[in-house]
Amino acid sequence: MPTAAAIAIPAVPSVIAAVSPAVAAAGMLLLLIGVPAVAVLAFKSIGHRSFQGRASLGWLRILTILYSRYFQRLKVEGAELVPQRVGPEGLIVVSTHSAGLDPVSIQTQTTVPIRWMMSAEMMDPALGWLWRAQRVIPVTFDSRDATALKTAIREAKKVAIPDTYTKRVLDYARQGHTSIEFPTYDTDWDSEAYVTVSGQN
Repeated sequence: MPTAAAIAIPAVPSVIAAVSPAVAAAGMLLLLIGVPAVAVLAFKSIGHRSFQGRASLGWLRILTILYSRYFQRLKVEGAELVPQRVGPEGLIVVSTHSAGLDPVSIQTQTTVPIRWMMSAEMMDPALGWLWRAQRVIPVTFDSRDATALKTAIREAKKVAIPDTYTKRVLDYARQGHTSIEFPTYDTDWDSEAYVTVSGQN
């Protein structure tokens, strides 16, 4: 007569049951605090890498890059010439302007924050927080308003641009000039740079 075989299966202790309530509470607290903290640090780190300033503007630049590439079909030539680091001497950006997206498109090509000059009439008060964050310089076409000019002169002094240069530009403006051509030289052996006084010294 066959007999039934009894198989004894050892009880497997539950991991949850083995953890004390205090340890479980500490783990849950760490999870609730740690995950958001890591997310915030990652948010700031990626934002600062995208924009050398505020992390929120960095993420705004990332979204703008995606919008420009996939919706506006933005194509850039000579991007390797755009500096990604600017020393204490500063940098002046001079560009043509035909649409409201031009400054946004230019900013997508560099992580260096550009302080733009913008017509005061186009600065929608509802976006005041954005103008302040970008430190936009408002410009009016009333010659009596010298706010933009004073701001530009202060910014020039901050980056140690000689006062003689500023005065020369203002003198040109008084004479009716609306633009200045800055010649660019390279160090090639037949470059025109060697014809200059500095190149001969």
